[in-house]
Formats: sequence, C-alpha cells, structure tokens
Amino acid sequence: LDSTTAALLCPIAMQWVSAPVHLLGLDMYNRPDEASSSRASFIRAEYVRTALARTARIFPAFSICPMINTPLRKELHAAFG
Repeated sequence: LDSTTAALLCPIAMQWVSAPVHLLGLDMYNRPDEASSSRASFIRAEYVRTALARTARIFPAFSICPMINTPLRKELHAAFG
C-alpha cells in the first residue's frame, strides 16, 4: 500500500476491528450478569451500525484532514519560514 491508501484505510479498518471490543465492554458494564450467548447476540445485532457510525466519525478527522493539512503546512512553512 502506498502512504495515501494506508492513511485512508487504516483508521477505517481499525473501527471495524475495534467495534466488537467496544460493544463487548459496553455490554459487560451495562449488563454484568448476562450470559455469553446474550452478549454475542447483542454484538451481532449492533455491530454494523456501530462500526458505520464510528467510521463516519473517524474518517474525516484521521483520513482526509491529514491529507489536506500536511501539504498546506509544508507550503506555509516554505512561504513564511
């Protein structure tokens, strides 16, 4: 992968990897006495929606903004020292 592709894909991929862990932690906190099968059902039911929401929140800040900010910063440093 080139650096641009990696900069776009890595933050998104991590949201899809970390969403089940996040959901498991929330479920363990909110329902401490539930069975594992109930937790698995909860994670399956909420996974796609949670991962999409986390992706939508993370993508602009960690994928697009750095791609715009880095060249702009280099130009400004070159222009103003």
